[in-house]
Amino acid sequence: MTRSIILAASLCLAVMPHFSGTHASETETSLGSGIEPTPIPAEHDPCHRFATEDDFVGFNLDLQLEGITIPLRVPKIYMEDRWKQKEGVTSTAFLFRVGIGDFDPVTRAETSRRIKQRVDNWMNFLLNDLLPMERLVLNRLRSEYRWTPKKGEEIPREPSRYGLFHIPPPVFARDISREILVDQPTGTPNTLLRCSLPVPKYANPQCSMIFEQDRITVLMGFSRPELPNWRQHRDRVARFLSCAISAG
Repeated sequence: MTRSIILAASLCLAVMPHFSGTHASETETSLGSGIEPTPIPAEHDPCHRFATEDDFVGFNLDLQLEGITIPLRVPKIYMEDRWKQKEGVTSTAFLFRVGIGDFDPVTRAETSRRIKQRVDNWMNFLLNDLLPMERLVLNRLRSEYRWTPKKGEEIPREPSRYGLFHIPPPVFARDISREILVDQPTGTPNTLLRCSLPVPKYANPQCSMIFEQDRITVLMGFSRPELPNWRQHRDRVARFLSCAISAG
């Protein structure tokens, strides 16, 4: 459980830029036309390594809230840590880092190199077991807007870009540094995003994204310029996860 908490914290609770008083819709274009999302080949299969690699490792994801353990198997090149490379390891969370375009594994050393060179063409995703989506939305509202909606109170949503809906902060909210986005206009969303506002003076705005696949909560992190392709990122991770479950 401790490892799960540390991994989740490193992915989603990292310090974000601080900004007050501007909504993302007002500043989205201020990043400049030179920042574009990483190209994703239309026919590229994120499971391609399952067909080309011979060395695999099996592991077990312990979903304590669900009360089940899910066996998975992936090419060993995706498991950088030695403890993950042992067959049959059980944990409450497993973290992966991959290139956005090729979905090949990205090592810690390579991640550090890309960060120094300000190359953001990679993302990470954590397989975990979190609260139900409606609880996660409320947690985000409390942490980002300091707002706890009353029971039965409607949570407004406004159409945003890229097929998403923005949950605006209440009028009393101050010092807003991140925005909350969902994929549904009403009801419980399937996907929840939290993104730092794209203000020019902040060099590296980030997004985190949560969705559920095969009873597994997937917690993703990527650079905000990759937001236009959020749906592809989600679907490609879901595809990879389905291959890992099938192989398990």
